[in-house]
Amino acid sequence: MTGIEKVRARVQELGACLSPGSEWILVREPARFLRSRSVAQSGCISCHFGYFLVASVLADQLNSDSIACGFVGYQNTWVEQTPYAIHSLQELLAEHDKHLILPVADIRSRAQAEAELRAHGLSTDSMELKCFRQEDDPALTGSQLQRVVDKWSENLREALSRDHIPEPPLERLIISSGVSK
Repeated sequence: MTGIEKVRARVQELGACLSPGSEWILVREPARFLRSRSVAQSGCISCHFGYFLVASVLADQLNSDSIACGFVGYQNTWVEQTPYAIHSLQELLAEHDKHLILPVADIRSRAQAEAELRAHGLSTDSMELKCFRQEDDPALTGSQLQRVVDKWSENLREALSRDHIPEPPLERLIISSGVSK
């Protein structure tokens, strides 16, 4: 990911908002999942669904039944954030006793997101970070969208059915007394 320093800065900012003991963990995405690229023009769903593989493994380790994600309403045409993809992901995670939480799904514009951040005393510097593998969203609809989402859902379903031993975290920050250390 490019701009990881912006993410670290956001974690520092959130230190004042999060409960003591909250953690931020940077982990590597499983290469085996990424190599399963079998659908051309799939946008960023391959990486996003890979994130949910990692999140599910971490949730199991933490005895959590919930996974939260920052999908926003104004990006709901991106393959991985379409209503069809979200519904598929919710059903798939439910098969593994996990609940998908989308706390900012009702935000309908970038301006609204920025206003919300500012209202909470947070900067807008780390919005919509980019990665080195980012693809343009192919603007899929109908059966093309369903085919891509179904394929990546099946890849994730298969990956979740295997035992995964995640690599050690690359970084870990624990929030303490409103300040991260």
